[in-house]
Amino acid sequence: MDGLASIFSSTVVGTMDDSTLARFAAETEDVQRDRKILQNKLKVLKLGLKTCSRYIVRKRAGKNPMQLLTLLYCELTFTHRFYS
Repeated sequence: MDGLASIFSSTVVGTMDDSTLARFAAETEDVQRDRKILQNKLKVLKLGLKTCSRYIVRKRAGKNPMQLLTLLYCELTFTHRFYS
């Protein structure tokens, strides 16, 4: 790895055309597809976690008005952060 900089320097990379760079650096279509699938799965899991978290907090809050207000504040804060 020590000699890599002399073979593959930033100057060499800077002179490469787009197609040559793509051959070295681009992800394959399979990797791109897998990444998209995993991102969609992660989104679904995050939404599921949000739903489960709301249910658990509500169940714990009972009927105490202050706890319910705190729960509402936490949900609004989480929703804002999740969709921002």
